[in-house]
Amino acid sequence: MSERSERTGGQAEHSERGRRLRILHVILKVQPTNGQYNEHCLPLVHERDITVCSFLPAALTPPSSMTLFQGDGTVRGGWRALRSALDHQTYDVVHVHAPQTGALLLAMSAINRRSLANAVYTVQNSYRNYRLRNRVLMLAIFACYPRLVFCSESAQGSMSRLLQRLARSKSHVVSNGVDFGTIDDALDGRPADGEDITIISVGRLVPIKDPGLVLRAFAGQGGDGAKLVFVGDGELRAELEASAETGGVAGRVRFTGMLGRQDVYRELAAADIYVSASLGEGLPVAVLEAMACRCPVILSDIPPHRELAGGGGQVPLVAPGDTEGFVREIARLVAMTPDQRSELGARGREVVVRRFSLAVMHEAYVPVYAEAAAAAQV
Repeated sequence: MSERSERTGGQAEHSERGRRLRILHVILKVQPTNGQYNEHCLPLVHERDITVCSFLPAALTPPSSMTLFQGDGTVRGGWRALRSALDHQTYDVVHVHAPQTGALLLAMSAINRRSLANAVYTVQNSYRNYRLRNRVLMLAIFACYPRLVFCSESAQGSMSRLLQRLARSKSHVVSNGVDFGTIDDALDGRPADGEDITIISVGRLVPIKDPGLVLRAFAGQGGDGAKLVFVGDGELRAELEASAETGGVAGRVRFTGMLGRQDVYRELAAADIYVSASLGEGLPVAVLEAMACRCPVILSDIPPHRELAGGGGQVPLVAPGDTEGFVREIARLVAMTPDQRSELGARGREVVVRRFSLAVMHEAYVPVYAEAAAAAQV
């Protein structure tokens, strides 16, 4: 990476009257699996003047109408990228999405005496999922940012008492959403259902997601014709592959590694059952996407999953770590007819359409952005 932060793209066109909202999104990385980019930036590129500043080098090229400033993964590189982004133009809203980038903007504002009046900070996870370093950074962020948005009610409720006190008068809840247009485009020409039952789990292969339990539950429910697909990658992959081998199910378990979003949607649409044994989430977009793809879900009984289920009893919730409970629920759904599973999948999609679509999420941000833009003009 050169000493000067790399910039791609161009400034969006706008008219003097009725110009588009100018927003700077400060995120960790532009990549196919990054929700900050996929939910907040890419879908609105033709409606708003969007600039993105990423702490890490981008893994893809954004549309030409979007301006990108990217760091090199170091504090020094991130600082340069953010300084260049802020100097590029005047913004109506500066929207920050991670503790590292939130602290970077806070430090730059203090040193350069830049106002945070138009800043918005979104909490994208539950408190227990943050490392100690990020929890410390969030103390300063919660104290100094004028607007805090939580990605779910459960994420807000998970915060420490001190953070909740700091956020009390300036917090909003805007649930994560999924892009039905992109999903349905990817599912056009969906393959016909096969004879074998396919169970799928999407997410990082890391301890907090507990993919080992998913593998054990799959092996424990029997059914020689069933298959298990892990979409994602992480530190536990080699261990999981070895466990599948020693458990005698390696031939029925597939690891896809990281996939582009459209390929993920196709995998979900081709599956019969989605399983998440996660021990902690913010509001899991992967589960929302599975439901949007009409795939019946079985989830660990944690607050974010309960929030998705909505108390209707149609989504099976199993105590975290309860392997036998997951075995029973998987076996129950496997025993259903395809029509019964399809009905469950259709109900799940209705829940997401009603409560967790990207359109609903963006609409909920409108008053937050309006408040920030008004503050910037004072």
